[in-house]
Formats: sequence, structure tokens, C-alpha cells
Amino acid sequence: MTYKYLIICLFLVACQNIEREAKHRPAIDSPKTFTSESDSPLLESSEKWWQELGDDELNQFMDKVFNDNLDLAQSWARLRQAEARLGISRSAKKLKLNADANAEGNKRKIDTNPNEDKQTFGAERYSIGLKATYEVDLWDRISDENAAAAMDYEAQKAQVQGTALLLSAEVVESWVTYKAIVEQLALLDNQIKTNEQTLRLISYRQKRGLANIVDLFQQRQQVARVKSLIPKLEERKADLRLKLLLLSGENFDAKIDLGELKLPHLNEIPSTGIPAEILAQRPDVNQSWLLLQSSEFRISSANKAKLPRLTLSAQANFNNQKFSRVFDNWFSNIVAGLTAPILDGQLLENEKLLAKAKSDENYLYYKETALNALNEVEQALSAEKWRRVQINSVQTEVEYSKNTLDETMRRYRRGLSDYLPVLTALATHQQAQRTLTEVRTELIVNRIELHRSLGGSWDIEENTELLPQAETKEN
Repeated sequence: MTYKYLIICLFLVACQNIEREAKHRPAIDSPKTFTSESDSPLLESSEKWWQELGDDELNQFMDKVFNDNLDLAQSWARLRQAEARLGISRSAKKLKLNADANAEGNKRKIDTNPNEDKQTFGAERYSIGLKATYEVDLWDRISDENAAAAMDYEAQKAQVQGTALLLSAEVVESWVTYKAIVEQLALLDNQIKTNEQTLRLISYRQKRGLANIVDLFQQRQQVARVKSLIPKLEERKADLRLKLLLLSGENFDAKIDLGELKLPHLNEIPSTGIPAEILAQRPDVNQSWLLLQSSEFRISSANKAKLPRLTLSAQANFNNQKFSRVFDNWFSNIVAGLTAPILDGQLLENEKLLAKAKSDENYLYYKETALNALNEVEQALSAEKWRRVQINSVQTEVEYSKNTLDETMRRYRRGLSDYLPVLTALATHQQAQRTLTEVRTELIVNRIELHRSLGGSWDIEENTELLPQAETKEN
């Protein structure tokens, strides 16, 4: 009797209530508005924000990328894995039923009489059995595991959304940069023609004694300087073409139609909303929050792993020496088993510590991701503001440098000055033209970064037609 009460006491101690240490969503001390928000009218950011650029070829190319990009396809595959793991986890709460069948036979010879041949005896036995098992989720341990797997699945959905968002930004940036390089090459071509025309003029004047040989050499140097800029741009253009083909899942020898090769016109800056709204629409922030939730459920499950487990089982067996009458003889039993860990070499305790440490890591990762999200929007808005200021300044520089070039050229033609002021004005004006093209490109690229930092609602349910089917092969 004493042992019976001792066992009961041990189970009661093990059954102490363990609450899940739920962390609340970390509070992010975010300002009410972004400091660099534009005063111009704001437009609502759309899911397919690149359509605002008005580039039909880009829109078609984006559809192809979402269908054929290998990184996105891998994200879809990881989502299917998470869905399968969720199904595996949920199976722990379901009834398990197994069947088994056996057939055995034996023969033996026995020497019953020395004067007679040995007699052969044999027997056959057939049996069929069914066994059902079910674990009662007494402390919601299995439910916690299921909840953790569900959070992992939702986190992977957010990861697919994040991959699509990053992919769209990378494609559009490469697309726009390619067109910007084409514009820069066209500008260099015009500048080379202008420089060569000026070179012919100086050569003509030098032959007639109106210019010295130094002027001729200096202009040749200016022509060579501008031409030297072309190879690097051509290399960059080729790299971007290969990158676009790779992003669309194509080989390097495929063709790509970029349509009209000029920089697009930007609409007004998209609406940023308040900082708190950014956290709700950023896939990476949502993913980090879901991973934190998952780790907290696993802490709860690790705590409850120390509690007793109740398993119910039922078994039915049929057997007979004749297969045709196998169901004539039968027996069944029902068992309820209660087990609890006593000595496990600190296994469960270390699993609990591991789950706690992982939760702490996810807690800090969420805060870092949220702060980075807000900073990225603020940086993009600030860059938009100052890039526009820079464009205005460079446009003014282009205008003034053109006036300077015209005046120095007029004075040179009239013999009122030597060629050095003309050369300086020409180099300054052409550099200002190139800078203007570069800054305009930077503004567009920064707008792309702003759209990326704002997040978005790339709805998986609406894009399931883009889910690539897993390729199979016969073994």
C-alpha cells in the first residue's frame, strides 16, 4: 500500500501546471511619421508597383520571372515542405491503426516404433490482427507542437512573399540600369561626335597657323578620354543582360526584348503611411514574428514533455489452424498506459534550454528586423529628397556649362583666347551631362528601393498559378 501512495505522489508532482511563457509582441519605439516624407501628393503603392513605369515589355518579363525564376521556385518547394511537416505534426493527434497477418507451418518426424518408419507430424497456424493506438493530449503538448508547425508554415509563406518582393526589385533595378547604360552610351556617342567635329576644326585651324599643335593634341586627348568610358559600360550592359536572363531562368544565349531603350518617367512618390503600418506589411517582419511565435510554442512543448503521457491501445487477434476458419477464434484487449520520464540524463531539460535560447534569439531577431524595416524606408525617403535636389543642381550645372562652352568657343573662333578655356568648358559640360544621366538613374533605382522597403501584399493565394510543379524522374 505504501508503494501505491508513493507512485501516486510522484505522478501528482509531475503533473504540476506548466504555463506557456508567452512573449508579447516586442514594442518598437517608432515615430508617428517619417521625417523625410515628401510634401508632394502621394500615390497608393500597388502590389505590382513596377506597372507604374508604363513599360509593357517589363510587365511581360516580370510574369515570366515569377513563373521561371529558380530562387522563387525553391521558396515554393520549401513552402510545400513546411506544409508536409505541418501534416506530419498533426498526425500525432490522430488514431493509429495497424494490421498484421501471419502464416506459419511446421513439420517433424518422430520415431514412435523402432520396427516402423518414422511418422511425420505437421501443424499450420494462421492469424490476423488489428491494433489501434491513440495518445491523449492531456497537457496540450501535441497541440503546442502542431501550433509551432503551423507558425513555421505561415513563416514560410511570408518568406515566399519576401522572395517575390526582393526578386521584383532586383529585376526592375537591373532592367532600368540596363536602359540607363544604353542612354549613357548614346550620350557618349554624341559627345564623341562633338569632340571629333571640334578636332577637325582645330586641325583645320592648325594647318593654317591659327592654332598650335598643343591644341590639337589636347583635343585628341579629349576624344580618347571619352572613348575610354565605353568599354566599361559595354561590359556592365552585357553583365546586366546575363543577369536578367538568369533571373528569368534562361540560358545566356536566349533573347530578351527590353522594348524602348530609354529611362522611364517617375510618378509621384508612393504613400508610405505611418511607420507602424510598415511593420504590418513587410514580409520579413511578419516572418520573424511568426518564427518567434513558433519558438514559444516549442518552449511550452518542451516543458510539458516532462509530464506523464496517456496512451490508449486496443488490439484484436484472430487465429486458427485452418485459414478458412481464421475468424472463428479471436481475442481482444484494451490497454490504457501512463508513462512519465524519471531519469533521462538531462535530455528533456537540455531540450527545454535549447528551445528557450532559440526563442530569445528569435525575439531579438524580430526587433532587429523591425528596426531595419523602418530605417530602410526612412533612408529611401531621404535619398529621394536629396537626389531630386541633386538633379536640380546638376541640371543648372549643365545649363551654365553649356553657356560657358558656347561663349569660350565663340571667343576662340574670333581669336580672342587660346583653346584651353574651350577644352576646359567642353570637358566640364560633357561631364555634367553624364552626371545628370547617372543621377536620374540613381533616383529611379532609389524609387525601386522605396517600393521594396514598403513591403506589399504579394498574395500567395492569388498567385498559386505561379507555383511550379516539382519535376519527377523515373528511377
